[in-house]
Amino acid sequence: MAQMIALASLTISLLLNLQVALAATSEDILEAFNHDKVVQSEIRKLEADGRGDQKEYDVVDLGGSCGVVGCYFQSLVVMRITNVWVNPQTSSILARVDGLNGKITGVSLVELSTRTGKSCLQVQKRCPAPNKPLEPTR
Repeated sequence: MAQMIALASLTISLLLNLQVALAATSEDILEAFNHDKVVQSEIRKLEADGRGDQKEYDVVDLGGSCGVVGCYFQSLVVMRITNVWVNPQTSSILARVDGLNGKITGVSLVELSTRTGKSCLQVQKRCPAPNKPLEPTR
């Protein structure tokens, strides 16, 4: 019985280590974020509006899982871009970065908006009308 428990513990430990090993680093995630064309376009818009003197980034691990195909992960990148005028203004750009087996597979811009008095987090989707499911934009 003790051998079975030790083997199960070792298996779980190996799977957790595999998942960590197959996740991308924060540097890889930020590089994918900064090289995405849609993100670059949003940054240029804010810089044209006078922001861009100061940029700060946060990377939040949203989770993932390992299966037959490998390990999948998702991260949220938040970029705060600020001007340093007398009355500073800050805006944020958010994107979800997806990956498989340590490689980035996609970057999706995230938009925050309100509709019908309710907050909605959009990942390249439209906010639904009340009691209707999200549908992808075309």
